[in-house]
Amino acid sequence: MQGQPFAGNQNGSFQTPNTVPGPQPVYGSQTNSYPPPGTNAPKPPSTVTIGQAHGAAGAGYFWVAPGSMAYIFDLDAPKFYIKRVDEVGRPYPLETCEYHKVIEEPPAQIDSSAFASKEEVSAIQKDVSDITETLRLMMSKIDNMNKKPQQQRKEKRNEQSV
Repeated sequence: MQGQPFAGNQNGSFQTPNTVPGPQPVYGSQTNSYPPPGTNAPKPPSTVTIGQAHGAAGAGYFWVAPGSMAYIFDLDAPKFYIKRVDEVGRPYPLETCEYHKVIEEPPAQIDSSAFASKEEVSAIQKDVSDITETLRLMMSKIDNMNKKPQQQRKEKRNEQSV
């Protein structure tokens, strides 16, 4: 559905009248609707507009009301633009997005040859336990070798003191 060309638009872009109302202000017992001083919390857009344009230049000319935002679909490329305007009417930088079809791929098959079998893991565990036992025996022999000279020194000291 194409709307009327926007007045003052120089590149022939069209603005569609499709709008989606956003959060509406609540009136009544509220005393202050502004955020507390020192907070820069952006307010959600009051209106979201959907439109179309020719390229980023056309999206730049697309009019957006203060405090609103627009999704502008490019007629020439698989892109869309997000244009936001704050409450005062200052525009944020134009955001450019691309869209493409998402194709879900089936999960890849896992090659089981890259993993060790139970028998291989058992063999490795046995090798590790054998190496651990060998190291334990070697450490005990080294400790015994270190104890013999100490015992000999003690015996010599005891003989000399007697």
